[in-house]
Amino acid sequence: MDRVLSILNRPMGRSMFFTPTICLLYFLNALTELNLHGERGFPLVGFVHSKGWYEFNLLMVAAFALLWTISIAGRMLDLCLSRLWAIPFLVPWAIILWTMARGSLHQVLGASIFALAVQLPLLLLPSRRAGSGLGAHP
Repeated sequence: MDRVLSILNRPMGRSMFFTPTICLLYFLNALTELNLHGERGFPLVGFVHSKGWYEFNLLMVAAFALLWTISIAGRMLDLCLSRLWAIPFLVPWAIILWTMARGSLHQVLGASIFALAVQLPLLLLPSRRAGSGLGAHP
């Protein structure tokens, strides 16, 4: 348990935040496509049964959502902000889940682009911690 808490208390830079964000978007979009196509199969791989792909994408969404949560907390620390600032960055993910349940593939794509645009400042802002190289304050 102490190891998990030490990971959550560690500041993380842009590179540690990039991978969970992009992968979470990718697997959410793949999950949406499978939801909308049902049992007809994954369009790129027609010979694979879609239920297995659905479960795989669902597992990957859960894994990258956990990684994103840890990364956003670390990124907030890296920017010298309170972890409570992570709450506004959760809203786009809720919008994606809402459009997955009620919308079309185009609406989910629009929500994904919005989510990426909201996450973009965190992906681009340099570190504000002292001694972290470029972007550090004296």
